[in-house]
Amino acid sequence: MPAQRFDQADEVTTQKNVLIVYPGRGLSGGVTELYNIAGLESDHIRYFSLAGALRGKLNLLDTLLMYFRFTGCVRKYDLIHINPSLMKKSFFRDGLLVIISRLFHKKVLVYWHGWIDDIEHKTKNNFVYSWLFKASFKKADASVVLGSVFREKLGAMGYRNPVYLETNCADDRFLKNESSEAWSGSLHKPIALLFLSRMEKTKGVYIAIEALRILNESSPDRYELLIAGDGIEFANVKEYLELNSIPDVKLLGRVDGPKKHEILKITDILIFPTYYDEGMPLVILESMTYGIPVITRPVGGIPDVVQDKKNGFISESRDPQVFAGLISDLCKEPETYKLIYNMNKESARAFSPESFRERMKGIYNSL
Repeated sequence: MPAQRFDQADEVTTQKNVLIVYPGRGLSGGVTELYNIAGLESDHIRYFSLAGALRGKLNLLDTLLMYFRFTGCVRKYDLIHINPSLMKKSFFRDGLLVIISRLFHKKVLVYWHGWIDDIEHKTKNNFVYSWLFKASFKKADASVVLGSVFREKLGAMGYRNPVYLETNCADDRFLKNESSEAWSGSLHKPIALLFLSRMEKTKGVYIAIEALRILNESSPDRYELLIAGDGIEFANVKEYLELNSIPDVKLLGRVDGPKKHEILKITDILIFPTYYDEGMPLVILESMTYGIPVITRPVGGIPDVVQDKKNGFISESRDPQVFAGLISDLCKEPETYKLIYNMNKESARAFSPESFRERMKGIYNSL
C-alpha cells in the first residue's frame, strides 16, 4: 500500500467528533509532548487520557478503570484516534481499545509511534499476538506511520487499508518573536554539542560522551557537550563522567518550555547516535526548526526527514571516532554549515504545529 499525504489546501474543517487517546497532559514522553504541542483539541476533537494504565508495575485495577472510562465515552465519538507503539504493553492495551471501538462501530485511526522488531516477529509467528493484531490493528480504517520503513512493515504484516506518512510536529512558539533567522556566521566558543533525549543507553548517550572526549583530546576545550533529559540511565551517566574524569560535559536534567528554547538557541550541532527502536524523535524536528545540523543514525523514520549532507550527517556506525570525525569536519566548513542551517530552516515549515493540525484534520475528514 503506497503512503498517502494530505495537501494543506484540502478541506480541514471536521464536523464529526474525534477522540484522541494519548498518555495524558501531565506525563512525560514523546507522544504526550506531540499532542501538547499540536493543540488539536477543539469543539469536535477531544483527548482521552490513559492515566494510571501507563504505570510500570502491574496495575490491573487502574487499567480496568481506564477501559471502563473509555467504554463510557467512546459512543459519543465518530472517529477514535489511537496512538500505540509496537511494544508489548502498548500492543495489548491499545489493541483492546481498537476492539472496543469497533464493537461500537466507530472508525479507527492508528498512529504508530514506536516499533519493536521482536513484537513484529511475534505478530507473524505467535498465535496470541497474531490473533490480537488481526482482530484489532489490522482492521483499523487507516494508519499513520513515521517512516517509509514502517509502511513496508505494515504491508508485510497483511495491513491493506490506507497508510499515511507523517512527520510529527515541533514546538516553534518561542521562535515566533525572534528578530532574525539568519545564521550568525560563527560557532559558539566552545562549540556546543547537544544530546537531548530520554536517558537510555540505546539512545547513544555514551557514544556522544566518547565523541566529545576524542574531539577535546586533539583540540582541548574547543567543544562542550550539553546532555539534556532524564531517565533510567541518568545516575549511571553521572557516575561514568566522574569515574573517567571527562570535563566539558554539562548534565542538565529534564528541560522543556523556555529552558529548552534557550538551550537550542545556543546549540551548534545535535549529536544523536541512537540505536533505539525509534519512530520519529521529536528532538530531531526541534533541532531542525532551529537550523541546527543533525548528526545521527538511520533508525526508524529518521532517514525520511534527515538527508545525509543536506540536513546533517547520517552514519551506520556506532563508533564514537566516526561521530567525532563528522563533527570536526563540519566545524571546519562554515559554508557547508550555512547550507545545512538554511536547509533545516526551510524543511522545518512542514514540522509546524499549524501544518500538522491541517494534515491531521485532512486525514480525519478522509475517514
